[in-house]
Amino acid sequence: MKKTKFIVLLLVLAICLPVLAACNTATPDDVLYVYNWEDYISEDLIKAFEEKYSVTVEVPTFDTNETMITNLVDGKQSYDIICPSDYAIQQLIKRKLLEPLDKDKLPVYFENVSYGVHDKFEGIITDDADNLYAIGYMWGIMGILYNVEKLEEKGFSVENDNIDTWGLLFEEEFKGQVYMKDSIRDTFAALSLWAYREELASGELKPQDVLSNDKDGLIDRVKAVFKEQKSKVSPLFEVDEAKNSLAEGQYAMALMWSGDAYESILNAAEKGIELGFAYPTEGNNIFFDGLAIPKNDKRTDAKRDLIYKFLNFISEPENAAVNMEATGYTSVIAGTGTTVDDNPILKYAHVSEEEGGEVNNFFFPEGVDVPVDTLLYPSPEYLAEKCAIMYDYGDRTEAFNDAWVELMGNVGGDDEGLPGWAVALIVIGSILVVLGVLGFVFRAKVADFIGKKFPNLLKKNTADSAASGAANAPKPSSASGAETEKSPGNATTKAEKPSPAPSETESGKTAEQHADKKPPAFDDDDDEFIPPVK
Repeated sequence: MKKTKFIVLLLVLAICLPVLAACNTATPDDVLYVYNWEDYISEDLIKAFEEKYSVTVEVPTFDTNETMITNLVDGKQSYDIICPSDYAIQQLIKRKLLEPLDKDKLPVYFENVSYGVHDKFEGIITDDADNLYAIGYMWGIMGILYNVEKLEEKGFSVENDNIDTWGLLFEEEFKGQVYMKDSIRDTFAALSLWAYREELASGELKPQDVLSNDKDGLIDRVKAVFKEQKSKVSPLFEVDEAKNSLAEGQYAMALMWSGDAYESILNAAEKGIELGFAYPTEGNNIFFDGLAIPKNDKRTDAKRDLIYKFLNFISEPENAAVNMEATGYTSVIAGTGTTVDDNPILKYAHVSEEEGGEVNNFFFPEGVDVPVDTLLYPSPEYLAEKCAIMYDYGDRTEAFNDAWVELMGNVGGDDEGLPGWAVALIVIGSILVVLGVLGFVFRAKVADFIGKKFPNLLKKNTADSAASGAANAPKPSSASGAETEKSPGNATTKAEKPSPAPSETESGKTAEQHADKKPPAFDDDDDEFIPPVK
């Protein structure tokens, strides 16, 4: 057993040491690892940065904040810059996984950032000691992307003033035509605001009161409206396909982020399909993705300088505009210029008032009177009064996750789960399968145990089996037609040499030999295999 324990210890060390060694490892000074969402940065910008500083930029991607955090903690790969969302930044700060930023090394960012947006998220990207852990990258809000023609056929339009509400997602006329997000935070945000619509309308609550996620009874209210929506419209749940489906003219509406909606509207217009994007009046969730530096004690000063060069590079207005065009999302960079001629961001976002553009001094500097696209920049009043941040669930994370699993487990049917008898059968069946597998895996040890505890039983059964086999042995064939059995390089005829039937003495000897055989066994002291006696 000592030998076994020693071998197990070696195996554990062999597995763990490479992982521990990979944690907090340094990356080459001329290679920058930017861990980002897929399709969330311009490839042209990456190439421009590589050429400017004669370095290589690698952009591995993740699909959720949870995946990013897990990989960061695992330490199998070191990253220089990561792109977490608002609540994920909160988690990373709390877990002390981020390096505080040196504000003095970010002059380009602080010169060009929109302080309307930066100030709104300042409580998320700083700690109690006012240390800054992330700068802004992109931001946006949620809303409802809809097919104008499909809604007008049912009497819904901007003119009828019945679109700008989360209640649109509950209209029975669109059963099977509504997309929701397969994401607990996105779907819960929209449903939470609808669940508290009366309190929000009366002024008793503000959107931030609801999206802080600390209200008693919030989860139960969300469950109720989720089930109501399910029974009325049977929503489809998606991660990323809705923007393409609506751009192709399929389905009536989808819960969507403004950046994806912007891309979908442009793509649909090329096909002659008109899509619109509604900002619900009950309230909304404003999101923020930042750029942060993961902690790494082995990071060199040269690598750290390269990181800050990249953060400033991405914050230059002309580069931010290129990035917006490539991703469809809105940069936190506003620029300092006041006209389309001296501000690349204004040049990109400019839409005439006749086309629905509005001046936005919440985002842009004072003195800017250039109308911009309201899909990219909602009105200052809406941003200030209706938009709220959805904070990290904190101590209530497990409760929210349990509710989500319960609700999503019932999607697609009207029942509330399997009946009790079905659950019992599944449990019993699972136990039997497990026992069967264990019995098969340990069959040799079971047979050895029976042989030691009940030797006479095993000997009697083996002898009986051998005697029965001898008594039922086939007699020689007398048929004239010979059946030939071929083997490599030789052929014999079964009818030429019939084997004589074993005598009673020979049968007895055979049974006795079988009775002497024992199943494979293991030595209790060192777990070494002992072959069967022949």
